[in-house]
Amino acid sequence: MAPAAPAPVAAAGGNAGQLMLQVQQLQQEVMRLNGVVEEQAHELRTLKSQSLERYLDIDRRLSLLAGGSVDGAELPAAGPAAVDSAAAPAPRPEAAGAAGTTEQPGEAAA
Repeated sequence: MAPAAPAPVAAAGGNAGQLMLQVQQLQQEVMRLNGVVEEQAHELRTLKSQSLERYLDIDRRLSLLAGGSVDGAELPAAGPAAVDSAAAPAPRPEAAGAAGTTEQPGEAAA
């Protein structure tokens, strides 16, 4: 019965090699997933910061429109956020009539 003993050792050696390979693959997968989590955490922090900036900007603008003054500042020049604003639509050239007039759309031409 002596020849049967080396077979389990060889099988155990093969299993150990497979287990080591599997452990390495799992370690690589964990490292990859940690990278994904770090990227998403960074993106989440960025989005939270942008959201807070938008909220504060809207709050400041609404305070100014309501007649309040925030540090005596006026509304800044139109930026990307101001383009989407429905608070003050820009007059269309077709509705303005003659060049140089300042009437708003919907006002009667004189």
